[in-house]
Amino acid sequence: MKRKFLLGCLAFAVCVAQAGALAAQDDRYVVEFKRGIPANLDAMVKAAGGTVQKVLPQIGYAVVKANRPSFADRMAKRSEVEGVYANARLQLEPVLEGKAFRVPARAALTADPTEATLFPCQWQLDKMDVPEAWEQGALGSTNAKVAIIDTGVDATQVDLVGRVDEEHSVNLLAAPSECGAEDDDTIHDLAGHGTFMTSLVTTNGINMAAVAPETQVVMVKVFSCTGQGDWPEVIEGIVYAADLPDVSAISISLGGFVKKNDPGAKQVIHAVKDAVDYAYSKGKIVTTVAGNQHVDLRTTHTLVPLPTVSGEAVGVYATDFKDNLTSYSNWGFPLAWIGAPGGDNEPPKKSFPGCTLPLAQQGRLVGACSSSVCDGATDAYITGRGTSASSPLVAAVAALVDGEANGALDGRRLKVILKNRADDLGEPGTDPIYGHGRVNAGRAVNH
Repeated sequence: MKRKFLLGCLAFAVCVAQAGALAAQDDRYVVEFKRGIPANLDAMVKAAGGTVQKVLPQIGYAVVKANRPSFADRMAKRSEVEGVYANARLQLEPVLEGKAFRVPARAALTADPTEATLFPCQWQLDKMDVPEAWEQGALGSTNAKVAIIDTGVDATQVDLVGRVDEEHSVNLLAAPSECGAEDDDTIHDLAGHGTFMTSLVTTNGINMAAVAPETQVVMVKVFSCTGQGDWPEVIEGIVYAADLPDVSAISISLGGFVKKNDPGAKQVIHAVKDAVDYAYSKGKIVTTVAGNQHVDLRTTHTLVPLPTVSGEAVGVYATDFKDNLTSYSNWGFPLAWIGAPGGDNEPPKKSFPGCTLPLAQQGRLVGACSSSVCDGATDAYITGRGTSASSPLVAAVAALVDGEANGALDGRRLKVILKNRADDLGEPGTDPIYGHGRVNAGRAVNH
């Protein structure tokens, strides 16, 4: 299925679960157990009227399909069960549109990322002091990969060829996609979101540069071409990435608000937290979005932003090219823990030196465009904005730091380094809006 938006507009999205969206969508349930997966799981679930689809013994959960309306109540009465929640469908919601464009091939290629055609337009790299990290020899490593939980990736895009660890990338979609087998059976990105995120972490430096050009991305596909996905697969994706030995950071550019008092809310909050904390226990740092509703997360008392507040997750807010909080980003330390560029609609007063993009697009971020979105072109790019973009930028800096240590640093140490080496913004020291500050790659690799 081709979506022809070349030279048109592409929706750049962040996932938002509408408050109250915990009603069952497809007769699937996540069951939380008190003391691990019971030996008689299959029989127990069958007696309650369901069948086991997936088991996550690492965190003591099972995904179950059941058509019997009484299943949840019957299962919840078991002494082994902590709780049951009905699956909720998540939907990626557009927050802006960016023009898609192609870049003429360069006559000669170099190993210097600053020679990439679009580098003059990538203001976020200078803001994060990434060229300084490159000068110190920090370019990333295959011992320190970034797992991205998203819509898939176009591994044929010219700047992403060889930059995706396809052997360990996985498609976890549960519901059949309306786009058919290409969406159901491959990691290919038919929505565009995951390809954009991947290119912020790593590229070949042909047309655009990226934070960690010598690292690789493991794609964990949990959202379809329509931008739909489910919490069970997000949870499974976190656990899957946590078990990969060469992954240093996990970036989750999706999330949503859950009503604290809704039926099943307690269990989904527990499940996402347990998955994130499991990844942390395996040495990974997990970066997540603060969200794009422009609210103070400390005031949303009846709404729980997931996975922003999940255990050891690092909530990332978005800054613009002036190092201000963007017009859309949520904030509120400690939930919004650290910042990274996310782009905004406000353009600079004059073009960035050497940038040939229209001035109106220069305040946003540049990213690679999936060929399925950009009319089959493997050399197309787009601009966008969102905390979706901020999360992989922080994950990429963490991978740079861990790469310099040959993959020996754990999530706890990486969090300390990112915090201590961030650029202080706003009020001196940690403050409610800017938290620990905006991430700085040059200082982080020189910790």
